[in-house]
Amino acid sequence: FMCVFKGGGTSARLILELWPSMQLDGWEIDEILIEKARDYLGLSELEEPTSKGGRLCVHVDDALLPSQDDSKRYAGSNMA
Repeated sequence: FMCVFKGGGTSARLILELWPSMQLDGWEIDEILIEKARDYLGLSELEEPTSKGGRLCVHVDDALLPSQDDSKRYAGSNMA
């Protein structure tokens, strides 16, 4: 599942609560925002595997750039 971040990963947290085996890839273009979300909003917790093996993999980059690896396919996406 692909997530393009909005703030501190609220949608990723909800997805992992509902589907704890889900593998998420999330993008945020601003590295400082990711650091602050890890420090203050618990984003780092989402990067650890859940009891069912799901987790969030954070990418600091522009998810919509043509240079992104398009060999990976996603069952869904969440963008705002």
